[in-house]
Amino acid sequence: MTGTIPVTTPPPEMPDFRRKRRRRPIWRFFLALFLLALIGGFAFLYFRFGLNPLQAVKGAVGIGRIMAQRHAPPFDGRERVNILVLGMDVSFDNSARTDTIKFVSLDLQKPAISVLSIPRDTWVDIPGHRRGRINGAYQLGGLQVSERIALAKATVSGLLGELTGEEVPIDHFVRIQTDSFVKIIDAIGGVHLDVEKRMKYDDPSQNLHIDLQPGPQFLDGYNAMCYARFRMDADGDYGRIRRQDQLMQALVAEMNTPEAQRKLTRKMGLLMSLIRTDIPEEDLLAVKRIVDHVGMAGIHAATLPTVPTKKGRADVVEIEDFALAKQTVSEVLHGARPTVVVLNGSGLSGLAGEVRDQVDPGTYHVLAIGTTLRPAAESVVLATPGSAEEARALAASLGIARVDTEGPVPDANYGKHAPAAPPAAEITVVLGGDYSRALSARAGMMLGQ
Repeated sequence: MTGTIPVTTPPPEMPDFRRKRRRRPIWRFFLALFLLALIGGFAFLYFRFGLNPLQAVKGAVGIGRIMAQRHAPPFDGRERVNILVLGMDVSFDNSARTDTIKFVSLDLQKPAISVLSIPRDTWVDIPGHRRGRINGAYQLGGLQVSERIALAKATVSGLLGELTGEEVPIDHFVRIQTDSFVKIIDAIGGVHLDVEKRMKYDDPSQNLHIDLQPGPQFLDGYNAMCYARFRMDADGDYGRIRRQDQLMQALVAEMNTPEAQRKLTRKMGLLMSLIRTDIPEEDLLAVKRIVDHVGMAGIHAATLPTVPTKKGRADVVEIEDFALAKQTVSEVLHGARPTVVVLNGSGLSGLAGEVRDQVDPGTYHVLAIGTTLRPAAESVVLATPGSAEEARALAASLGIARVDTEGPVPDANYGKHAPAAPPAAEITVVLGGDYSRALSARAGMMLGQ
């Protein structure tokens, strides 16, 4: 028996009479969460807002889906999403035209929003058709709405891709009736707008009768729409685009008031009937969060640069400066160049212009140059907190040691052709007496060599 291991028979296992706890599949948890949200959403919509049962069920399904998927990354985790927004002139029927065309690019990582307005008369290539106005692409798409949307997306995508030399996919669309704004503004009781000039125009064929006096005022939906549609002046469609953006900003500000939100909740069904989109509800909430984060003032807005011309008897606009158009679209897709103002406080005539010419136009956008009202002893680069990194890089390239993100921009004269200050810049370069002395010393060294 030496070297052997005795084998013993283990005692028989006692049966476990306790009830075994089975592990439930995780999908049951999400199903329960969805059903709970569905029931709660139905009760909330039915009793709180007085919606009929069918409306309450539809709304509750949306609430349930959002609750069940709220932890999922928006837009399937994509870093950038492009959306085509089309404003229909009357309704969603087959004869409607796209009077408003906007390309919206969402950077979900920063986050940031950029909007490019495309004039409706822009002369472009329409895939599968001859060249024509860009607002005709929707009508040429076919009998089905999906075909019309597809051709409008392909036309805009092709135009932007041709300008930038890169692929510009369009992931989603939003269609809005132009008279939607009338109903929304009336639903909240009106909107505050500063009418820029006297506006008078009648077009019986469109039942459009514009009669507005200048100045700040509280407008109902119809007159606010008239303000945004007016284009019978030297600015033409460009002024119309600018006024549309102004109305949108005023409308968002008005809708953020508690009274307006109370009114909107009672008419949510009406508002949703005015919009068509393929963006899921949970992703629409992500868009709202980005808008809330950056604010309306933080949205980068641009207009495709075009010039008026004629094609036969038709009045159209087309791109003339392709370099400027490419830069404009690139900023919408990849972020805008920081804006810069150069101020001369050194006492040395012409210095601001010389420094402006040293600034890389592909990296920075110089808005204006000027002269400070008081002499500046020390050179400094002033910047908003969000532009500090770009400001330091610019300061280093110009040989300026000091960067300040808190100091005020000095008062300045921008010349007889620009008596008013330009739009507030993200970066202001102030050239002081030390800058002119450094230039003089450098010039002396070069002469002595």
